Amino acid sequence: MSEIKELLKSARQLISDYADASSRQLSQCAGFLQSNKRAQTATKLYISSAMTTDSIIILIEHGLIWDAISLFRSLLEGTARFCYLLSTTTEEEEIKRFHEYEEVLSGKSMMSLEQPVAKMKKGHLYKHDKTDAYLDRIEVNVKEIAQEISGEAAEVKRKWNFFNLSHALRTECPEWAVMADQWELRYATANFAIHKDGVIVGADITHWTKEPSPDNPLVKVWAPSLLSFCVGLVRDRLVVLMRKFDLDCSVLRDVMKRNLDFAKLATDMELEAREKICPENGGRQC
Repeated sequence: MSEIKELLKSARQLISDYADASSRQLSQCAGFLQSNKRAQTATKLYISSAMTTDSIIILIEHGLIWDAISLFRSLLEGTARFCYLLSTTTEEEEIKRFHEYEEVLSGKSMMSLEQPVAKMKKGHLYKHDKTDAYLDRIEVNVKEIAQEISGEAAEVKRKWNFFNLSHALRTECPEWAVMADQWELRYATANFAIHKDGVIVGADITHWTKEPSPDNPLVKVWAPSLLSFCVGLVRDRLVVLMRKFDLDCSVLRDVMKRNLDFAKLATDMELEAREKICPENGGRQC
């Protein structure tokens, strides 16, 4: 079995172990999580982040590292939002944040449909009674949302920008603060991949010489840190959730120790892969 496949296996095992170690503690607040509206919202965000983690691991497993890098940005955004929602210490501020997340941010996303929907209604390609009725409902919903959140939308969007959230979490969330510099760097790097920026294309695409495979040189460079960070974010989200409900995080101690060993192994593997691709500079610019 290749080193990357072994690393994938270890990542999955650690994620499973975190779930097993915390299950008894989390079961104590299952009723509240199911009945409280804010808790339900946080739980959905928690689960969606877990699903994104699974997707990143599957992409790496199939050698599709480019999209894994792009999806990791989404994972960082989701984790930052999750931590921001749960890290406030006052009821008033928590209510405000959940309102911004549930109502204003989602409404802002809906508002982006206004112009495309209007253009579709004017065109002929989608002319159909059922389609027209569906577009009419969307148009009405968008206008209602715009009236409700027009005064808040711009400011909330700015406030919930990833880098602004990260700045706030540096003081509010110890788990995030430890890695804040790394998360901001990785988020900015992922932007290059998402937008097909010339920087990352020029630096890395020349190494993409084979069919998608976990043994591709580019996968060996990027995959170790991505897997390590994915597991680290699983840990951080879990700790933030357990701390919110005053649960005993010491049950995670053994898994956390193995997580540190995993992170060191991933770092060593990435450095070795970079040196093989760019031996002239020790791999630092690959």
